[in-house]
Amino acid sequence: MISAAAGYLTGEQDSVLLPPAATPAAQTDIVRGTVQSLEGATLTLSTEAGPTSVILAPDAVLEALRPTTLSAVRAGDWLNAGAVPHQQTLLALTGIVIIPPSVLRTPR
Repeated sequence: MISAAAGYLTGEQDSVLLPPAATPAAQTDIVRGTVQSLEGATLTLSTEAGPTSVILAPDAVLEALRPTTLSAVRAGDWLNAGAVPHQQTLLALTGIVIIPPSVLRTPR
């Protein structure tokens, strides 16, 4: 049995053409912080790790979180929620982000 397996592994095989390996996607970094300054295309943020400067591309998409109320939620809005474990209710919401359909990149 061992020699049969060795023969299989080392035996002559027909050539198999494999598709080229996928190119890895460009790394996208997410930076969260408070805006300290904007000079030209350089945005400086105050983050938990300290000040960070980011060079913005001309077509950069910027998003801002602002406090709101539940009455601001409309039919068709996309909601992203953050939660932490909770003993009684399984999860406790810590924040909800309302994304109106007008800013979604793909229609829902």
